[in-house]
This record gives sequence, structure tokens and C-alpha cells, in this order.
Amino acid sequence: MVDQRVLELVDLKSLSVDIIELLHKFYSYRDISMMTNLPPSMLSRYLRKHSQPSKPIALKIIEIFIKNNEIKEKMANLIRNDPDTLYEKTVYNPLSLLTISKNFELLTQTDAVIAFNDPSIALAIKLRELINKRLLVLYFAPLIPASHAECFSIIQAPVNVLVCTRYSSLRSRIDSALLVFPLTMSINAFNTIIGSVRDALRIKNITPLIILCREELKKRDNVICLL
Repeated sequence: MVDQRVLELVDLKSLSVDIIELLHKFYSYRDISMMTNLPPSMLSRYLRKHSQPSKPIALKIIEIFIKNNEIKEKMANLIRNDPDTLYEKTVYNPLSLLTISKNFELLTQTDAVIAFNDPSIALAIKLRELINKRLLVLYFAPLIPASHAECFSIIQAPVNVLVCTRYSSLRSRIDSALLVFPLTMSINAFNTIIGSVRDALRIKNITPLIILCREELKKRDNVICLL
């Protein structure tokens, strides 16, 4: 069962419809019907916004999504092949549920969410909304808003990556933060990126959240691996 505290943070009916729409990227109505024991005609009505699932049905759909590893594998392939799909509500909304359902205590106790200006920011914004924390956005040069003048380098051979943030954001104390690892940077630079951000922003504890995780990182206690 999903933690009741998590369920109180989300719009169950809307989220369950997003999950059905996500499933429909991979499965036919018939397949989804077999998973959920819901008639294909009812699934179609949900997606066409002709009706909404009841709370018990919404909870059932959410439980199926969280427990089904095949769906997670298909999501990983979808994002790996086209990272921009993460901007879609039907992708980032279910992913946010997956994140917070497994890490409720950690996320609710953190001070801020850190994101980069790539598709991973969609998930970061949704998480920030759910847990009501500060959002700190780091911009890759040259796509830097005029107000973002404080910059630092992340050394990623064979080049240095310049990252900038709003100057005032560095003046407020942040003891702990969740860093949503950018999809557009190599996971090989994992330690360098985390260390550079920690030092530049003077944050004592950073917990990395990796959307597409490698096996060796899944073994680390201080890393959140989603897919």
C-alpha cells in the first residue's frame, strides 16, 4: 500500500488518469484492461475526459503502477530514447509519485530541490510542488537568464561546463538538498557534478536523484535511483 501521507499530497484521480495515459504509450486498451480489470470502454472514457475514476479505482491504478517493474523498464527506455518526453505531464507526474512514495521522509526533511535546465527540471518542479520546498535552478551556459550572474565550472573532460544560478540564492543557508541529476550530462561525471555543486552552493548534504540509474549507483545508500 502507498503511504497515506503520500496520497494526501497528490490529486488521486488526475494522477491515475495520467498513469493510464502513460500505460497507453506501451499497451493497448485490452492489455491495460487485463492489468486493471477495468473495461476498455471505461479506460477510453477516462482518457477522453468523459469521466473520472472513483477513489478506489484511482488507488488501484496507482498501486499497479508502483508495483509493476515492466512498466518502469518501458518508461526508462522511453526517456532514454527521447528525454523530452519528461516534459509531458503523463510522464513526470507518475515519476514524481514513484519518487516520493519511496523516499517520503527524506524528501520532506530536505531544504531545497536543485535542478538543471534540461528535461529533468520537469520532475524537479513537480517534486518541489508536492513537498513545498525551495527550487534552485542551475543553468548551463550560454542559456543563462540575465539575473543569474553567479557561475562556477564543472570539470567534465575534455571540457569545462559553466553553470550559473541567481546570485541571491547563494546568500540563504541550505543545509540539505535533493539534486535531480541532469539527463544531458554523462553519468560518468557523477562524483564531479555532485562535488562541484556542493562546494559552489555551500550545501552540506546533497542527495542525488538519478532518473536513469546504473547498477553500481543503485548500491549506494545516499543515492535515489528511479528507473
